[in-house]
Amino acid sequence: LGAGIVGWSVAVQLLDALPNCRLTVVADQLDGETVSWVAAGSFRIENFEELCPDRPGQGRKWAADSFQHYLDLAVSGQGSSAGCLLLPLVQVYEDSNQTPPDYLQLAHSVATLTPDQLRTEFPRWPSLQCGWSCETTLTESRLYLPFLRARCRCTNLTVTRHRVNSLSELLDGSSCRLLFNCSGLGAAQLAKDPNVYPIRGQVFKVRAPWLKRAVIGPNGETYIYPGATDIVTVGGCRQPNSWSTEPCPDDASKIWSRATRLVPSVGGAETVNQLAGLRPARLGGIRVELDSTDSRIVHCYGHGGNGVALAWGTASEAVKLGLESLRRGG
Repeated sequence: LGAGIVGWSVAVQLLDALPNCRLTVVADQLDGETVSWVAAGSFRIENFEELCPDRPGQGRKWAADSFQHYLDLAVSGQGSSAGCLLLPLVQVYEDSNQTPPDYLQLAHSVATLTPDQLRTEFPRWPSLQCGWSCETTLTESRLYLPFLRARCRCTNLTVTRHRVNSLSELLDGSSCRLLFNCSGLGAAQLAKDPNVYPIRGQVFKVRAPWLKRAVIGPNGETYIYPGATDIVTVGGCRQPNSWSTEPCPDDASKIWSRATRLVPSVGGAETVNQLAGLRPARLGGIRVELDSTDSRIVHCYGHGGNGVALAWGTASEAVKLGLESLRRGG
């Protein structure tokens, strides 16, 4: 249930494990309608433990599994068709006591920026105190989602556009053996989970082929991400509990002002589009577990702004839980 990057990651891994099973992907939003389509898709996770506070070490495992998957794709012959690439990245801070973000534990070629580098590379932001550079991965969803879907083409796969009002609607009177709930924000209603809430984001998509390095400003609010083509994502904002999916002119003005201060050459880019989307967040962290009342249901939602970064790792655990439930006769 769900056709974003989490849902399709589950579908691919389930079919790898059970190639002869009949699989139906049900969603009311497909492809470009999903929030995955808006995401820049970088692997950049600030704090692993916040991903799943009740299970120490689990967030790091999801992250490590996902990073390895994207890294393997990026260096393979499938990287260009999958939209996965290696990405030089710099993140800077105004706090001199800032600790390194957790994703640097997995990224390659990590280096600390010197004061001279900060002054030289970011002359319009003199309050910067520290920063790091590294090589990470970027996964462009508009290429990666079709890539995942194509991996399922030669199977017993059905894709159905349908708005589901309850999980029982898909289970009652059906032959369904497993239901993976990857419904994102829809889990608030479908799983009756009051901890699910949106975090609104807004970005520019601009044409700037000269930009080859991602740059993230203080607090992660400002970012510039080159993609698999000449299109660059420029953002952003984080607005909890805002449900608007329309670009806001005031937000756009603030985003552009910060971005051109951080990377002045962005100012010469051609704007292709402005987009807004809702990150499906959850108080208490990501939920990957069997339902407590029906062992046919596996929940996998609440990724917030880390849906692309963590989709593969969380889907791997969800599929493992589902297969174990099948073996137990769940």
